[in-house]
Amino acid sequence: MPQPRLFFISDKTYVTPVRLVQFLALIAVTTAAYPAIKRAVPSVVEFLSMLGRHSLLVFCVGSILSLAGYIARTVYEPDLIVDTVVVVSGIAIMALAAQLAEWHQQMRVPSLRPIRSIPPAIPQPERPIALQQLDASQAG
Repeated sequence: MPQPRLFFISDKTYVTPVRLVQFLALIAVTTAAYPAIKRAVPSVVEFLSMLGRHSLLVFCVGSILSLAGYIARTVYEPDLIVDTVVVVSGIAIMALAAQLAEWHQQMRVPSLRPIRSIPPAIPQPERPIALQQLDASQAG
């Protein structure tokens, strides 16, 4: 049986109406502000678009980097400098992975030769003249 208190909390565990309204509001604000953001900082928009085009690769690299960042934070004492280096290097490595994927996609050239040529239709041999004459005599 649903609990009424779940309608009014903003916990990440549940998709409550409050969180759904917040999410839809964020989408509306982002959609309305996108043209202005694109005019103001086109390089940031292009960077984020590149990350979005290669989102699966960026996600996989980010997952591995999160483990590496966790290990780095346990090896070194938690400090603002260590945290900053982990975050900045993680973003840089994910951007590099997306840039390499973008470069690889641009370098891909379609093949000049077909994969497999289709053989021409096999011509039917002509009937011998004797059989053609026999057919003509039977028809008439």
